[in-house]
Amino acid sequence: MINFNFRCILILIFCLLFFIPAKTFAQENTGSGVWLGLDLKYKFSKKIDLNFCPQWRSVLSPPQFGSLLLEAGLDYSVAKNLTASTFYRYDIKLDGQQHRIYLDISGQHKFTKKISGELRVRIQRQFERNNLPDNYLRPKLSIKYKLSKKISPFIASELFYHIYYKGNELDDFRFQSGINWELKHNMSLKTYYQLDYEFNVYAPGVQHIVGITFGKDW
Repeated sequence: MINFNFRCILILIFCLLFFIPAKTFAQENTGSGVWLGLDLKYKFSKKIDLNFCPQWRSVLSPPQFGSLLLEAGLDYSVAKNLTASTFYRYDIKLDGQQHRIYLDISGQHKFTKKISGELRVRIQRQFERNNLPDNYLRPKLSIKYKLSKKISPFIASELFYHIYYKGNELDDFRFQSGINWELKHNMSLKTYYQLDYEFNVYAPGVQHIVGITFGKDW
């Protein structure tokens, strides 16, 4: 039987994540890009997974290098359907480098045999030379439908809550839809489209992104 209270909470959060920024979207700058990544995971123990997740991001309009992300961390199974993760990211861009650390708390819930949801809350701190550190709180809700043993379409919505010295505010919203493909030998493929809106910032913009992530578990 579905936990009615938890289901209502997830639906409410998803509606908030989707509609809160609707009145503040600004579309002064529009662009597109391609993200290509790896999601490599090694099961260190029953409760701990080690992860390495590099990603190449390119800009299509105009065509140019975007960034190279080198990310590593670990997942810890706190309890059934509850996971804590900690990661470090090194971001290489044309105009410099960034360092990021973040902590995730993720809870999963199965509505039916085919439909499941995940609520993830991320706290991150980002460092860049000659700039003050940036702090963000990022809630994200994902809904997945198991179409078959190998194919699972999904949608996800995420908000960026900027915590900084001048005040706290929402300044970014992402909506993502795609498909998870289960392959042989513990391999997987994630294909997706992502819509990224910026608001409450100088020269806000909209980004249309197509992404592919190859995964492998050991």
